[in-house]
Amino acid sequence: VEWLLCPACNDGSVLTDSGRVHPASKAGFDVQGLPDEIAEAYGEARSCMSVHAYTACELMCRTILMHIAVEKGAKEKRPFTEYVTYLEQQRYIVPNMTAWVGLIREHGGKAAHTLEKPDRERAESTLTFTGELLRLVYETEHMAQKYTQGVDSAGATE
Repeated sequence: VEWLLCPACNDGSVLTDSGRVHPASKAGFDVQGLPDEIAEAYGEARSCMSVHAYTACELMCRTILMHIAVEKGAKEKRPFTEYVTYLEQQRYIVPNMTAWVGLIREHGGKAAHTLEKPDRERAESTLTFTGELLRLVYETEHMAQKYTQGVDSAGATE
């Protein structure tokens, strides 16, 4: 067992004899511009993945789909499929995204309704696709607002 000091944050970690670092770095990637509740849910999914809680990670990713739909105007307490349909109808999910958003739904559904245990690769893909969806729905808009302040609709600086 070795004690490690992070040069970025000065927090300590432990490297076990099996080669694992505790606490592990968060899985996935940061996404800017998320509403607070969605940022919290995405952070939880990333933390679950980091501690090998793959079922919990997939459940959180499924929950994030509901959060996005409700935040974008869908009614709460509806059947899950209505949330995905709402996102498609409002064009937050466009045709080239349908297959991988379907994987988030499918994997989350298995985690919620079956005893099938996801492996690391499946949970990692679920988290990655969820992060990409969040980037497209929120981060792109956040960055556009950040970089277009003071620019009129024709692209000229005001």
